[in-house]
Amino acid sequence: MEYLEGLYSIYWPKWTVNSFLVFAAALLILCAALHRYAKDAGWKKYQELAAVGLTAYLLLVFESTVFTRPVRPDYSYELSLFWTYRWGKDLYGLRVVLQENLLNVLMLMPLGVCLPVATGKPGAWYVVGTGFLASFTIEFLQLVLKRGLFEWDDMFHNTLGVFVAYLVYKVLKIPCNRRKGKV
Repeated sequence: MEYLEGLYSIYWPKWTVNSFLVFAAALLILCAALHRYAKDAGWKKYQELAAVGLTAYLLLVFESTVFTRPVRPDYSYELSLFWTYRWGKDLYGLRVVLQENLLNVLMLMPLGVCLPVATGKPGAWYVVGTGFLASFTIEFLQLVLKRGLFEWDDMFHNTLGVFVAYLVYKVLKIPCNRRKGKV
């Protein structure tokens, strides 16, 4: 139980009033811009709803994984791929490593479904590439702002989650605004 409390405090740190105000302001500005773009682009309501939901979710993820974390005294990074499986299990235990990696898989899964619905671009490379870019941006910001550990493992697991969610999207054939001749 103590481990879960520690995990909760790492992944969902306490928000300050300033954090909340910045989040709310950014969300309002981005949603207004999305609404304007959706109207000009002729998006359907479900596309606009998917885009707004995805925007809110990604802001929440960035706020929780980067901006509300305490500043570290130094730059922290681990450049070995799958280090958590090799060394992490010895440091923290295999159960802890598997739980953290599963959370990283789950973290960006909404992107794998909402992005193709919102944009009408259902291509796997587009969706998974965007997922990798979002994950890389989180890790890069954690590194340069000294607010977390830059690691390839997180990017791999986040991207895997986007890919799995994209497969669910394809299997369920969730509606997407496909234009004739474009996939």
